[in-house]
Amino acid sequence: MELMNFVELQTRDQRELDQMKTHIASRTREALNVKNPLFKADPEKLYETFKRDTQEYISDILVHIKRKNTLDNEIRNGGDEKNRTAPFLEQRISQATITQAARFFREFEFENEQMFPQIDVYYAPHIPIVLKGIMNMDINVFMEMGLEGSGIEWSKKPWRAAEDTYGAGLPFEVSLRVRMLDEGELGLDIKSFSILTGSERTFLSAASGHGSVMANWVKMALVNTMATTLIEDPTAMTPTDANPNPEEETSYQTILKNITRQATTYQQKLPELFGKGTDGLSELAKIDIEGNPFILAGKEKVAGKAELFFKELITYDEASGLIKFKLDPRIVTDTILATDNKVQVWNIESLFDKKFNQTYLDLSLGYGVRSRNYVERIHERAEYFDSQEFVGINESLPTIEKDLGLKLNLSSLERLINQVLADAYRQQNKDVEAQLRADKEQSYYMVKDMSLKIVRDGVMRLSTTISHIAKSKRGWYNPARWFGETYPVTSKTITVNAQANLSVEELSKYADKLKTLPFEVFLGKELLKFDLLSTGIKFEGDTSVLDKTLGLIAGNIDFKKSSIAKKVKKIALNFVNKYVNDQSPQKNGSTELSGVKINKFVKIIAHDEEILMQLNPHLMANAFEVRLLPSQKFNGENVGLILNKRKNTIAMDFSTSGNMANVDKGELIRIMEISSSMTRDILKSEDREEVKKALTTGGMADKLIRNSDYTKLSLSHRLMKVLSQYNGVVNVIKPDMTVINQINRNLNSKFGASMPDFNDRRLTTTGVEVMYIVAASHVLATKLEAIDSLIKDMGLEDEVLYADLYAQKAMDLRERIVNPLIEIYAKNFKTNNAKIVKKGPTDWNHSFYPEAIFADAVFKLLNK
Repeated sequence: MELMNFVELQTRDQRELDQMKTHIASRTREALNVKNPLFKADPEKLYETFKRDTQEYISDILVHIKRKNTLDNEIRNGGDEKNRTAPFLEQRISQATITQAARFFREFEFENEQMFPQIDVYYAPHIPIVLKGIMNMDINVFMEMGLEGSGIEWSKKPWRAAEDTYGAGLPFEVSLRVRMLDEGELGLDIKSFSILTGSERTFLSAASGHGSVMANWVKMALVNTMATTLIEDPTAMTPTDANPNPEEETSYQTILKNITRQATTYQQKLPELFGKGTDGLSELAKIDIEGNPFILAGKEKVAGKAELFFKELITYDEASGLIKFKLDPRIVTDTILATDNKVQVWNIESLFDKKFNQTYLDLSLGYGVRSRNYVERIHERAEYFDSQEFVGINESLPTIEKDLGLKLNLSSLERLINQVLADAYRQQNKDVEAQLRADKEQSYYMVKDMSLKIVRDGVMRLSTTISHIAKSKRGWYNPARWFGETYPVTSKTITVNAQANLSVEELSKYADKLKTLPFEVFLGKELLKFDLLSTGIKFEGDTSVLDKTLGLIAGNIDFKKSSIAKKVKKIALNFVNKYVNDQSPQKNGSTELSGVKINKFVKIIAHDEEILMQLNPHLMANAFEVRLLPSQKFNGENVGLILNKRKNTIAMDFSTSGNMANVDKGELIRIMEISSSMTRDILKSEDREEVKKALTTGGMADKLIRNSDYTKLSLSHRLMKVLSQYNGVVNVIKPDMTVINQINRNLNSKFGASMPDFNDRRLTTTGVEVMYIVAASHVLATKLEAIDSLIKDMGLEDEVLYADLYAQKAMDLRERIVNPLIEIYAKNFKTNNAKIVKKGPTDWNHSFYPEAIFADAVFKLLNK
């Protein structure tokens, strides 16, 4: 130990050494024992062999710990000493959230096959990350990875592992240690890698020459798990929002066009599909999958980025044994509006938060190379030491529904925002100047700068300067028109200062007070309330009489001091509402400020007392939805919305719900189609003997209901397998998961994670997963009921094996799945989806529109 010059052993390292000593002692007792036939036959030879093997084992462990110890020391002494800033964003993602996002990981294809029929990601801070599931790959292809040019060739005949047990899937498990390096580089250290299960389980080791194979495989997993979640990132400020070439169609315009095209298809097909009844459900689902622009965008994103991930961003470092992954934000966008993107990832770390009894993935973003102060801080926080001691979640203790935590450092964020705004203002000003050359009435608002500060706990001050440029036609009676320009340009600057108390409130509390249109679409039940305490508005430049009057009245007002101030507050809020929430039916939900489509992120609604905001649930990404948690205490810790004056930070906590993956939609369509095709001929038959033969020797009951073999699951069990991925649905209907759980145990895998009791936060905004599962369950139940009726009509009850099973399973599907979920949909989703469909796609609801129109159509078809 002394010769290896360890700098400082962490708790995890010491545990590994202790385990090594225990293991050696146990092996010594077993090997060097007179009861061991080999020792008894030749003690000296066995001793020498045992000593050599033990030395190699000890050396392997010590070298691994030494390499890890050296790298940890380099990281702790890293960071930029000149950079004194903090990260502007710190984010924590719970295990529940990554489990939901993992649904999308299965969509990755390799050599025209679904690469991962099943994949799960687990946080285990002592490891700290585990990837586990089933890999759909010819083993020859797997073993050839990393051997290109070596001269070694594997058999061209496909070789798959125990297909009678695994089907086309290859069970795997890999554990990774994560190392965040400077310059936004992530190092992944493969701790262990295994394929197959049980007695067939095979371990691969980097020390045994398998490093390149393992590295290439993990590259695939990274492409899969990272690229597929970037379906259509709302934060990517590409030419979508500021198109330098108006003649070129932006990606956002393409998405809206695809949504409109899909909506047109629905309108044309619905009358025909409604006439088909149950058989029309699978065709409805096909329209959703084939025309859904977010599914298409996701596939294109993966295809476009895969080569970049493989060749440019991921490398295997033989010296350190690390897979190095460049977390370059320019993968998403080269610019933020018109500003060069110099944002870097400062930290990615799996950790255990003992206070909340949960594991999280910690992610931090900063501007430029991370600071030395920040590196020191993350190694001194309580979670760092809690993670060192982590052995597992204490299931006997409560946990909180904090799936996603965001912390904004306003000082760092303000610097970034003002850089972005300054560059955007210059670019937009050029565009405005070009537009103003046309003699037509036009008006533009451009945000010039912004200041954010917490003045006391719970209270924030916002200051912003807005430039307003307008071109208006003079009236015919205006004498100035005779000598000057008919369309003069006016310019003024509006400076707004406001202090507000921020809190999270229930929408139901304000529903009757909000000044909105009857078909206003709300995406969730929570509102972020800005209770204005004081405000000031100042106008400079070409001001109107109204501007001067408003400047005199509302120049500097404390709303808590007088009744007159409250009346002025009402005027000010109406002024704000006019510009941030256009009431036009055509524009409502598509407000732009400074060239930014703000309704892609937030909907702002002002009324007589407060400014209310609702965050777009797809604010973070389309893979899952986020919803604000109300402020509360948990184990003495503040949770929810927290404004901290001392640190000048805002913390926001969210629950999350994962959206429905395309592979699951496709599987449910196949269940509907197969159940129809499998039963079509028998249901048309009028020949009693033919029906009897088909039901007796054709394995109909096995294929529809009974078969639990993983390689040939019945349609009923395939339905339950998909359903088990969606815990929000599982917690509504409480289905019997016995068979699925046994399949999981046999494969050493897991379909879905256990969750707390039902709450609507675990379902998506449109409830699309509810209606997909309802559709598949309804079709299957309908076919089972038809077979049961046929058996009874032909008097085959005593001649057909499992004759009573068809009615039993149909009733189970109706009573446990279809009826409860239809009721849930009608109560919680029907009205809002109908509003989304009627409203049409806007910046606010466009990412929900395709699934809302599908769910609405399914509900109408089932209730026509």
